Amino acid sequence: MIAALLISWSAVGQYVPNYAVSTSSGTYTSIATGTSFGTATNDDQSFTDGANPTVSSGSGPGIDIGFDFIFNGQIMNKLGVNANGFIALGNNTVTISSSSGGFTTAQNLVKGFNHDLLGMSSGDLRVATVGTAPNRECVVQWTNYRKYNSTAGAGDTINFQIRLAEGSNNIALVYGKCKTAYTGTSYRPTLGISSNGAMLALGGTTWTTAPTTYATYSSANNLP
Repeated sequence: MIAALLISWSAVGQYVPNYAVSTSSGTYTSIATGTSFGTATNDDQSFTDGANPTVSSGSGPGIDIGFDFIFNGQIMNKLGVNANGFIALGNNTVTISSSSGGFTTAQNLVKGFNHDLLGMSSGDLRVATVGTAPNRECVVQWTNYRKYNSTAGAGDTINFQIRLAEGSNNIALVYGKCKTAYTGTSYRPTLGISSNGAMLALGGTTWTTAPTTYATYSSANNLP
């Protein structure tokens, strides 16, 4: 476990589309269970079929969350994951679909580090449901990723998780070891949640060394 930045959205009422956002520090606990998707060097791929984790697909039945998760007033039990740092939520009657390497804006999205990312030779993209009912969490984890076009071994390391909590329906973005050799001002990953293109976001500011230093956070309007 290492020091981590935690950003969380708390659902206000199970079926009320209203979220309160907070930031805190804590520990980063990596997962080694569940299913690994794609390869170590994933680049832009979307994974939408839990039964076929090596296959990148534009649409599919989804990956099991493991419990009913209420997001923006809808019961979700499936997700799709994209190598570029975000997931789409769906259910048994809604096909999760993507376009041009990313899920469409009509999807219900959670963005942990939404930008052009690339897995390193030791990279891993993993989904696991951990804990015991009624307090389980579905964890989506990106391990040893880097900014696309950065030189491997030059200092980029990105490690983070999206965590969905059973019962409370809270969403947490948790950041482990993150650093970069990049010194420009144009790299602006997006953090936040969105539904039908409406965004409740944090971040969007310049990332220079680690999440604890690029954060001048402000929350936008609640989702409609």
